[in-house]
Formats: sequence, structure tokens, C-alpha cells
Amino acid sequence: MKKLMILMVLCVVACNPLKVTDPNDPKFDINQFEFNDHRARDDIAEVFMKALPIGTEKSFIDSILIDAAGAKSERSKTYKNLVIYYEPWSLHWKKPRHFNFTYDDQDRLINIWPGNFPNLYQEQPDYKNLNSGENDGN
Repeated sequence: MKKLMILMVLCVVACNPLKVTDPNDPKFDINQFEFNDHRARDDIAEVFMKALPIGTEKSFIDSILIDAAGAKSERSKTYKNLVIYYEPWSLHWKKPRHFNFTYDDQDRLINIWPGNFPNLYQEQPDYKNLNSGENDGN
């Protein structure tokens, strides 16, 4: 009985049923973001739009997506200021999803494209309209 109780407590802690994943809830904390909390691309898009507005510093986004959520990233060699974030491997997907983020020359967010879907901030420039060419190392 004692082992069963310990197992139940461990399951509850691992599942974290008290974690708020709805970005519209005032208790939502972007610092607790995990890709597996949001399986649908529309859900992740909503989180990104609520918690990562235009102008957000790249260092903050990296702290959430890379440091906390375990994503990998790489700068595009084709489009200036385009960074591609790959979510960690998951049992939910055959291959990891990717998210394209564009930044200005001061590394502030311009726009987000969840994979091959349309950009989230429609009024902002498309990454193909940004300066193309070799990455300058920024």
C-alpha cells in the first residue's frame, strides 16, 4: 500500500496537473513553457503571440525555448536574422517541429513562422523580404 501511495504521488508530480498552460490565464508563466504542453501548432502559436510580442529580446526567447524547453537552434545561412528553433524529440511527432523566428539587427523579435505555416504577425515583413546573403556572424 505504501508503495502504491508513493507511485501515485510520483505520477501526480510528474504530470504536474496544477501547471497552467493556457496563455490567457493570469497564472500562466512562460518560464514554465514546454513544447509537449501544446501539441497543436495553433496552441503554440497562441502562446508565442501572447508571451513573445514583437520586440522581445532574442536572449529572453533563447532562455525560454533553449534553456527551459530544450530546443536547439541555428541561424539561417540564406536569410539574414532568421533563426530556426527545433523542438526536442517527442513521442508525439515523427520528427521534431521547427519554428522560424526573425530578429532585427539588435536581436529583437520581428516575426514568427510555426514551421511552414503563415507568419504570426501578418503586418510584419516576411523573412524572404529581409536582407539575404551570407550570415554576418550575428
